[in-house]
Amino acid sequence: MNFTKFLKILIVVLILVFYSLGLIHQINLTADDLGRHLKNGEIIWQSKNIPQTNFYSYTYPNEPFLNHHWLAGLIFYFIFNLAGFNGLIILKTILLLTAFLIVFYIASKKGSFWLAAIFSLPIIFILNERTDVRPEIFSYFLIALFLYFLLFYGPKPGLKIFWLVPLQLFWVNTHIYFPIGILMTGGYILTRLFRNFRSLAPKALGARLLKNQFQENKKLLLLLLLLILVSFINPAGLKGALYPFQIFQDYGYQIVENKSPFFLENLMADPAIPFFKIIAPLLLVSFLFNLKRFSIFFFLASLAVVLAGAQMVRNFPLVGLIALPVLSFNLKTFLDSLGASL
Repeated sequence: MNFTKFLKILIVVLILVFYSLGLIHQINLTADDLGRHLKNGEIIWQSKNIPQTNFYSYTYPNEPFLNHHWLAGLIFYFIFNLAGFNGLIILKTILLLTAFLIVFYIASKKGSFWLAAIFSLPIIFILNERTDVRPEIFSYFLIALFLYFLLFYGPKPGLKIFWLVPLQLFWVNTHIYFPIGILMTGGYILTRLFRNFRSLAPKALGARLLKNQFQENKKLLLLLLLLILVSFINPAGLKGALYPFQIFQDYGYQIVENKSPFFLENLMADPAIPFFKIIAPLLLVSFLFNLKRFSIFFFLASLAVVLAGAQMVRNFPLVGLIALPVLSFNLKTFLDSLGASL
């Protein structure tokens, strides 16, 4: 093993250790909702039925309730029975570290290892906004996997790309962020179509061209259709598939994680907020430095997560997962153009 390879491995290990310092902490049962998830899992396992009402409420026990994260509760319940709270902390840590490693790998391959390493530090502060044992940990892991499959198997899609279908089926039953998988796939397809049409201009866009576009992207279009269809395979069917777009219509009460960082920064000390305020604009501005290899997919994803993070701090990890590979890709191309490759 040469020195450079050894140094890179050492840096990755140190980065993971640094991230782990924010992940391995005591569970706060009064704020994490973990007790409810564990009880849900116990009830589902023992009754072989998913409760459809708000039975924890004393005043409104029969109020309809759509449990969109029932499978996460069941998984938490099994892990808790096997290894207690420590087992849940280990599960969370493994999933989040793996998600980070995947996006770090993407950042290194699509951009630069050294840029990925540099940006890892502020990104970790943003990711540390959400480090509790909650169903959302599955979403962070799945977002990283979708990003990996689309970027590395999407250009020439084979059967491997269809692994995203069972992953989407798992996602729709574990956390409400599951539409992100569909949006990422749709955005990737739109990017391919736009790039192909642009490369053929000013040729006429006739029926033959449309047919060729369909032939080139039919596997991805089939994938998108399957992702949509499996999203209906949940206990609530159509209602469950549409619930992410309706949940805030009658949320009932206000909580901190649903507030904007610009609102919270005047009320509390949150180290993730200043790093978000640095990374978010830098992420968008970085596209100006990479106009020759401008990626519509990366731009759409970046714009979406920045807007989501600006709206709610609970979306900060989405910013971190997208920002690391995008910043590395955009700035690596820019530095290469200056002859200062990293």
